[in-house]
Amino acid sequence: MEISIKPPLLSVVIPTKNRYEYLEILLKKLSTLESSEFEVIIQDNSDNNNDFLQYLELLDDKRVKYFYKSGWISVIDNCDLAVGNATGKYICMIGDDDGILIEPALRLLDYLESSKIDAAIVNPLSYTWPDTNHIVWDSLSGRAFFKKFSMTYKILDSKTELEKVIGKGGSFGLNKLPRIYHGFVRRNVLEMLKKDTGTYFPGPSPDMANAVGLSNYLSEYLYADFPIIISGQGKKSTGGQGSEKQHHGRIENQSHLPKDTASKWSDKIPYFWSGPTIYAESLRRALIATGRKDNLNYSFLYAVCLVYERQYLKEIWKVVFGNKNFLNCIMTLFLILYYIFITVMQRLETFIKNIVQYKIMKQNNFVACDIQEVIVKSNDFFYKN
Repeated sequence: MEISIKPPLLSVVIPTKNRYEYLEILLKKLSTLESSEFEVIIQDNSDNNNDFLQYLELLDDKRVKYFYKSGWISVIDNCDLAVGNATGKYICMIGDDDGILIEPALRLLDYLESSKIDAAIVNPLSYTWPDTNHIVWDSLSGRAFFKKFSMTYKILDSKTELEKVIGKGGSFGLNKLPRIYHGFVRRNVLEMLKKDTGTYFPGPSPDMANAVGLSNYLSEYLYADFPIIISGQGKKSTGGQGSEKQHHGRIENQSHLPKDTASKWSDKIPYFWSGPTIYAESLRRALIATGRKDNLNYSFLYAVCLVYERQYLKEIWKVVFGNKNFLNCIMTLFLILYYIFITVMQRLETFIKNIVQYKIMKQNNFVACDIQEVIVKSNDFFYKN
């Protein structure tokens, strides 16, 4: 007689590489929970995992499932393996320096199940680890910040949200696209994406590639203005690099990227690695991989690069003037100037908001030594509201 084992409602998927100092703190907190409705998938590509294996043995939590892949693989490969090893009905991917409120997450998924909704995204709380020094806001180190959470939800349209991202050339991130990273997606939808493209992440940046890919299979999804996810920024993570203004460089020097990133790089996108450029390239590839047109607003991308990545002027101007006739160059320049004005105004608005939030309204943040403390205090906030 075969015994049927019920899969968990939620798989929390954590790809990791050489960052155990963050991961161990998160696992310690999650192991204190009693629920059997979730599992944690650790997909590890670290150089040496001997000490971590001993840690897992002491942790002794059957819900934590560990998978190790030695040798070089790309971040996309690691993420693909992680999702492939998950067994939950819904899957959420977080970084090893992030956090998640499991009980509120399970309640959200119960609602998705009863409402027959395939995906949800949330409004994450932001936490800067003490080892990270923000280049502008040095007071952020070791602090978590609450936004104005309405504690409400609404239905979003994938096509509408995708058009917003395309309209800015992917340069300002995912906006409110459906996604597995810091979001929740039903497994069967993810499998449709992989069946058609061969991967859950059809582009060199996992979060953007997955989000754009999923938008082809989800017409509607839920947006919950709840702080269920804690977006951590540790010194060794991409988020931490962004805080310290180190999120740029030569594409060939980014060992975490797929090997074909450089060879397949679009001649419409400035040839250097940064947040705006890798997002634009991933957006472009995911659109093509799912049978859609590459209709990015490249002029907006160039404007953002000129505002934020001025050290790469040569690479930026090369694509602006390359393969264009004189009239097209003039029209592109006018568009770039217009988008530069918009970008600068948005940057100024954000700067003023940050001054108010970080310097004046200090009651919206608290000091925390690690993600475990943030989870405890965030749970208190969640249940009070």
